[in-house]
Amino acid sequence: HTRVRNGNDYHDAFDLLTNSFAAAALERMVAVAAANGHAADTEKWSDTLQKLKTGIAENLTRTVDGKTLYLELRDFDGGAGTAETGVSWVCLSPFAAGMAGVDAATLRNTAAYTQNALWKTSGDGGYLAVESSAAGKVQNYILGKSIGWDIAAALQSEDETHILQTLRFLEKNHTAAVYMEQM
Repeated sequence: HTRVRNGNDYHDAFDLLTNSFAAAALERMVAVAAANGHAADTEKWSDTLQKLKTGIAENLTRTVDGKTLYLELRDFDGGAGTAETGVSWVCLSPFAAGMAGVDAATLRNTAAYTQNALWKTSGDGGYLAVESSAAGKVQNYILGKSIGWDIAAALQSEDETHILQTLRFLEKNHTAAVYMEQM
């Protein structure tokens, strides 16, 4: 994780990133089992996927200004499940997982909120900073994957201006021959 908590960036947590990719894997497992005539496995993985979707909807969401948003994570905290109410690149991770396990409207709300909280302008372009605390303090650096996920969110909402601003920023500021992980 990029978010440091108690001096550690490894969290004992339930997060949207892990759960989105688990849902994507389950979707594929259901399809493979069904295609190969394994009815019991198809049913088991379908049931597991539905439970995961329900768990995400009930435990990794919050309401802000009347809109449902996905939480970045809940720290385990000895079973308390403390919600992280800042936002980060993790909030866009369902785009990388093919939007598996999540509600499309909630994901749109989350992407808009995340982009609003983390977007920084620079010249005629801009970029998505990595994270902000619940109090709004922004960690002002960039992760390569979050740029890709932010572009995917902008594609989903048909926000061509946002994509163009991102590409302008990268054209001017990213000079390495290989795409960076952190900038």
